[in-house]
Amino acid sequence: MAPTFPHGKGSRVLFNTRDLSNILNSFEVTRTAAVHDVTCYVTSTGGQTTDNAYLPGLKDGVATLEGLSDGSTAKLDQVLSTALAAATKPVISLGPGGAAVGDPAILAQADMTDFTITSPAKDVVAVTAKVQASMMRVGGWWLATPTAPSTSTGGLTGIIDRTISTAAGSSTRGGVAHCHIVSATTSTGVVKVQHSTDGASWSDLISFTISSGRSVQRSTVAGSVKERIRGNVHQASTAGFTVGLTFARHTI
Repeated sequence: MAPTFPHGKGSRVLFNTRDLSNILNSFEVTRTAAVHDVTCYVTSTGGQTTDNAYLPGLKDGVATLEGLSDGSTAKLDQVLSTALAAATKPVISLGPGGAAVGDPAILAQADMTDFTITSPAKDVVAVTAKVQASMMRVGGWWLATPTAPSTSTGGLTGIIDRTISTAAGSSTRGGVAHCHIVSATTSTGVVKVQHSTDGASWSDLISFTISSGRSVQRSTVAGSVKERIRGNVHQASTAGFTVGLTFARHTI
């Protein structure tokens, strides 16, 4: 099968209750793991040591967001600067290349550690922010795309997670979901993550109750997550709401 290469121009960034995709123009995500030297005089089989031996440790994650300065109310400068060392960790969903249903998603709950404004004489004022993630999941999916408000209700397109074999039918370590309501109107309804083994019969996995305007919720679930997943949106308010929904399995 020929590879499909995404273009960066379609990338999306949801930061708490804001869609910052029309102000940011670049993001970079780095995942690392600590490595500990466990080299001893002899190997585990009793032979002389000839190479270093290492033990992988705890994982870490950093996301760097870059964009154009916009100092108006609740725009980039205010959203990011007020998140610096905030008591409540920001909830972030990133879409490298896009945020259509089934596109890859990166989920992070993070601490904002750096905020920089750059003002060159011959260019536009720019903003850079760095977040240190205490919980980052790279292999996630978009289950609902943050588009214009709609009053549509019901199950969305199901995603077959190819990281889970049909024979296994599920993963066993649970997962995490982010629900970003990024519309400014009053919102009421329920947003769900559902899972299925066959794509015909769906059961609820995670449920978010929507009862205000802009909001963000993060929820985890333990235990089995079936092979297929989808979003289900019930919008009770007549104006509807704009929702971005992402989900990732726990692999450890």
